[in-house]
Amino acid sequence: MLPTGNQLRAARALADLTLVHLAALAKMDASTISRMESSGPRPVRGQAATIEAVVKALEAKGVVIEPDGGVRPRKPRR
Repeated sequence: MLPTGNQLRAARALADLTLVHLAALAKMDASTISRMESSGPRPVRGQAATIEAVVKALEAKGVVIEPDGGVRPRKPRR
């Protein structure tokens, strides 16, 4: 399942990351992430490796992108 632009924007806000900071974590240009987020409620388009890098960077910051369209903080491990 591909995340939507809205999910990426919400996940970035939940992780308290700027576009520039997320781009650095995902090793890409901030304009790439901005384009992804601009897809709004539609699934993000682009190369699978690029999308995966952004999702993994967000997950590393403790945010989970849900298949139902939501985002949430990762539950702490006990």
